[in-house]
Amino acid sequence: MNPTLNSPKYADPKSLAFQMHKIQQERKNRKKFVPQLEQRYFRRNEGTTDYATIPEVTLTGDFVIELEALVGSEQPFRTFISSAARNIELRVDASGTKFEIVGSIGALYFVNGAPIVSGSTLVPMNEFFKITISRSTAGASTSINSLWSRGSDFANNLKGILANLKIWDNGTLIRDYPLNDNSSTIRDLANGQDGTIINGNADDWGLFDKQANGDWLGQELVVNGGFDSGSGWIKEAKWAISEGVAIASAGPQGLLYQSIDRPSIYNVSGDITTISSGQLEAYNGNNYQTIASSIGHFSSEIVNANEAYAFFTLKANSSTELSLDNISVKEVLKNA
Repeated sequence: MNPTLNSPKYADPKSLAFQMHKIQQERKNRKKFVPQLEQRYFRRNEGTTDYATIPEVTLTGDFVIELEALVGSEQPFRTFISSAARNIELRVDASGTKFEIVGSIGALYFVNGAPIVSGSTLVPMNEFFKITISRSTAGASTSINSLWSRGSDFANNLKGILANLKIWDNGTLIRDYPLNDNSSTIRDLANGQDGTIINGNADDWGLFDKQANGDWLGQELVVNGGFDSGSGWIKEAKWAISEGVAIASAGPQGLLYQSIDRPSIYNVSGDITTISSGQLEAYNGNNYQTIASSIGHFSSEIVNANEAYAFFTLKANSSTELSLDNISVKEVLKNA
């Protein structure tokens, strides 16, 4: 007798053995679930002469305005959102660290769900926060026409990111700007009332991937992180680049660096392929911090302490001997 004939595969289709076999095969063939995380563009306003305008929207009754923002430094009197009449304006106060409300329209202002007290509530730094402006009873007419600037004269321009502007009037969504356009036109998904970026640059936009923890990770900032050659890197005597790795040998301390536009927060990752002593350090614009001290993969977040310092810099001390590969530097947008 052929033993395979006793297999559940050949059993009566109505039998329990066959049904169990069928279930096992379905589980075996089931594709592994891989979560698909979001990818989108964010625009960082330079804060000089650039801003955005939208077709003016007038609000006379109850309304809700929502907007997400991220700023990374103190910015006295810089504006998030405003109107031509300045009967509504949310900006940073003279200290550069607190919210200030201009205008009187009977509305309530919130940051991450907590009430904003003009001149007292701190602006969160280096992380996304949600601004909400709402009014539940009819009051003085107000309007919105500008982002990143004071709407009356398009001055006091904010340096930072704005995203996901939504405006409801009497319960109806009338404007929806994701600010995910990678273009000088910012689309309104609600009613086609598209806005315009004024004095912007193409490289103001950056592509980011959402991480499992809610943070956003940007694209690669360094060149030749795999050390296929010496291209892109400036190295002091302690360092050599050979056979696809960067090598720190015995001798006085030395730097390995290249010019980049360092963001407010960035992630540094790589692989220590060999190490006999010491540690690898990275410069944050003010001091050095240890990012690796043992063989294997490493990953470390660095907060930029000096925006004027335009280099990514690694240091090996005199006692350090190691080899390094697969350096990656990417901007991190923190989720509150």
